[in-house]
Amino acid sequence: MRLTDALLDDLLDQELFENRKRSLLLERKALRERLEGLTATHQSASAKLIEFLELAKRASLSYRSGNLYEKRDLLKSITSNLEWTETTLSLSYAHL
Repeated sequence: MRLTDALLDDLLDQELFENRKRSLLLERKALRERLEGLTATHQSASAKLIEFLELAKRASLSYRSGNLYEKRDLLKSITSNLEWTETTLSLSYAHL
């Protein structure tokens, strides 16, 4: 049964109706805000994935044709935990 039907059928008094209506409106507002937050998060994750795939597609060419600074920036953007010992360079991929 809808809230307005309960009011019209005298199953609820006006005060109880207003309290329940206010509660439902607040709940709807909270749910919309949560949905907007989830949508924004999803769009952000999608944008990061697209950026990563575009970077992966052109990484080899960018590295070969780039100058020293561009090569460094490329490596910094796709790696993390870069370590250099006397003769060894070790790295792990960044979590984009």
